[in-house]
Amino acid sequence: VGCNDAMFVDENLKDGSVVHPGKKFTKIWQIQNTGTCTWDEGYIFAFVPDRSSKEIEGYDIVINKADEFTKPGSSQSFIIELTAPTVNGQYKGYWKLMTDEGVFFGPLVYFDIIVK
Repeated sequence: VGCNDAMFVDENLKDGSVVHPGKKFTKIWQIQNTGTCTWDEGYIFAFVPDRSSKEIEGYDIVINKADEFTKPGSSQSFIIELTAPTVNGQYKGYWKLMTDEGVFFGPLVYFDIIVK
């Protein structure tokens, strides 16, 4: 544990959830700040395309406003809204927290869906 650290707490849409082709779905991760620094302006919940299925069009969530800051000991819910690929199959998308200096920290979180 140091300045920037985090712990996965909970999620919706459990692994292996079925999503219909081309349908919108929402993934929510709850992550706790277990470090000693506040996640403030410039911190990012960053999409990791190199680990994700190529069909997933993920995006970053950038923390910009004071009401989005997460103090040590507090939790933050990160909400991603996506559209499922149109071809049946299994797909994964990965995200990880990043400091305002571009350093990754905390757990690598993901969704794992089955499109059919």
